[in-house]
Amino acid sequence: RLYSGKLCGIVNGIDYDIYNPATDAQIYKNYSTKDFIKGKKENKKQLQEELGMPVDDSKFMIGIISRLTDQKGFDLVAYVMERLCEGGYQIVVLGTGDEQYENMFRHFAWKYPDIVSANICFSNELSHKIYAACDAFLMPSRFEPCGLSQLISMRYGTIPIVRETGGLADTVLPYNEYTGEGTGFSFASYNADDMLHVINYAMRTYYDDKKAWTKLVQNAMKQDFSWEVSAVKYISLYSEISGATVEKAKPAKKAPAKKTEKKTTAKTSAKTTKKAEPKSDVKTAKKTPTKTQAKAEDKEKKTAKATSSTKKTTKKSKASIRNIIAKKRKKLLEISIS
Repeated sequence: RLYSGKLCGIVNGIDYDIYNPATDAQIYKNYSTKDFIKGKKENKKQLQEELGMPVDDSKFMIGIISRLTDQKGFDLVAYVMERLCEGGYQIVVLGTGDEQYENMFRHFAWKYPDIVSANICFSNELSHKIYAACDAFLMPSRFEPCGLSQLISMRYGTIPIVRETGGLADTVLPYNEYTGEGTGFSFASYNADDMLHVINYAMRTYYDDKKAWTKLVQNAMKQDFSWEVSAVKYISLYSEISGATVEKAKPAKKAPAKKTEKKTTAKTSAKTTKKAEPKSDVKTAKKTPTKTQAKAEDKEKKTAKATSSTKKTTKKSKASIRNIIAKKRKKLLEISIS
């Protein structure tokens, strides 16, 4: 706060070509904002089948892709994990980290195999599948300078459930059930019960108000967190600091056709039968460059004369100045001797 006038924060971007549900080759079925309902259901069913979970495309599925550490808020998850497993949804975890959290997820996956899938590893392909299949994405970080997972999840229409801190608060707009605005769900205090309350609120919205949930997904997928947006902000910041103005690149203008070419084309169209016509074209083509060359040569001669004359005058002026200085020195010497 003290240095707020000296600091500027720019949100990270993601590659919209790599993270694109319409073209992503690593997910089961591609989809867009037009057909995401069917697309996400198909991805969910195939992910459930691959992970050995009960196949039910209506089940509320929460995804977690993260480092399993305290900084990412897994102490909160550990506190309410038993209640999460009794909440009526499925949880898919992907990540590695602290041993206590790895073992916790392994334990609950063993205890509730129909509810929890613990994938304690790193897999880029599986991460894409989780983003595409899940309905919500849990990210209860203790602190988060920016974060990328919530940006990717919104790109895939997976609604983020985040704690209001750092970049998570900057990028996720909390859902407002009265206006229909929002791109996700959030809680302010770092408290496990508050987190559980918001998760259950998101689940109730998913089950009880399909229209509102569909609007949420559309809002999230329409957000633009590509690097193109971040790059514009960087450029404007650099120009503000340096004082330089950045001009947009203008399309190159086509050079206008020469008058001589128009005349020759007119002649050729009128006299197509004559054989001597190509010669006249050659002559006209030759005449035009010779005139321009002659003008250029005249200009060069004039400039050369002017430069030589200026050089002569400068030499003369220097010589005259030297003579004056020498005369004054003689007079001074004479005065000093006398």
